[in-house]
Amino acid sequence: MHIILLDMIMELINLQSSQPSAELFEQEEADLMKDLAILPRQSAVRKINELVKRIRKVKTLAYIIGYLKSQMPTVMGKEKVRMCERSD
Repeated sequence: MHIILLDMIMELINLQSSQPSAELFEQEEADLMKDLAILPRQSAVRKINELVKRIRKVKTLAYIIGYLKSQMPTVMGKEKVRMCERSD
């Protein structure tokens, strides 16, 4: 991103425009510095968003596993007790 912005600045300097080159360069430099200042905040927000996505996936998986577990018959629990009662 930084290289692209610097290339754009250099192209704008080389272009003939109604504004003096120095003024145009200063405006572009200010925009670049503003963009660079925002980057750490954007990175933190992106990390938080990724963490939220992972938490949602884990939560969904836990619900699915809980549901499947409730639907499965108990192998060693109630059935074993019933078999012992029948044999008596």
